[in-house]
Amino acid sequence: MITHLQNLQLLQQISDGNPFKKTLVPAVFDIPGDFLKDVEAVAVRRDLSVEGKRTEVQKHLRRAVRDLRDVVKPFDEYRSVTETMNAKASKLPPCDKTDLVGALNRIEFRNRSCAMTPGQRAGKLIGPDRSIAFLDAVLEYEGSLVVRNRRP
Repeated sequence: MITHLQNLQLLQQISDGNPFKKTLVPAVFDIPGDFLKDVEAVAVRRDLSVEGKRTEVQKHLRRAVRDLRDVVKPFDEYRSVTETMNAKASKLPPCDKTDLVGALNRIEFRNRSCAMTPGQRAGKLIGPDRSIAFLDAVLEYEGSLVVRNRRP
């Protein structure tokens, strides 16, 4: 159970669509709290010497590090899968260089993109009514995404 207010606030900032929100993220937040409770329990034990307490704390520390390493593995797997998906998706099919009308249309779309505000441009690129033709034209030329709004 998450006890620290800061960890609870961080958990609330994670979107509901995140696949790790319900399972792994609470475990990540619980491991340090459990470790601190174990260390406090060792500290109040009177039957252990200073060296024995140190040994017990090290055992708990090793267990916490092992648990944290086990919890992080799904994140690493998810990251590697996401990177491979992005690598496959970033390869655009080559444009037909002999298609003059298509080239003129793409130039026009890029010129329109330069006149748009960043919000309008984002709506055309990723919004629910995004334009595939606009997306192809803008992604064909990498410099068109970084052009600033030229309106006075």
